[in-house]
Amino acid sequence: MAELPDIGEIEEILAVIETRDAVTNSVEQFDRDHGVLLDLQAEVAEVVLGQLPAKYPYDKDQLRALLGRIQDTIVVNRARRESADALGHSLP
Repeated sequence: MAELPDIGEIEEILAVIETRDAVTNSVEQFDRDHGVLLDLQAEVAEVVLGQLPAKYPYDKDQLRALLGRIQDTIVVNRARRESADALGHSLP
């Protein structure tokens, strides 16, 4: 198993992405965010599917909840991306 994810860092990244605005951000930014979200999802899913070390500070239920939050953020991010695209917010 790869290095265990830093849940605090993942939550900070999610907080930034969750507050992006379709009016002020470009389609490209939402596309970059989508890639980051997919990477986070894979990282957390790997831990959920594997064996947690005894000293890991999060249990599988907490990690599943985090996966749900990541999935919800993916859905919202795609909708905001479509809004940004409709507004013509692409980089030149």
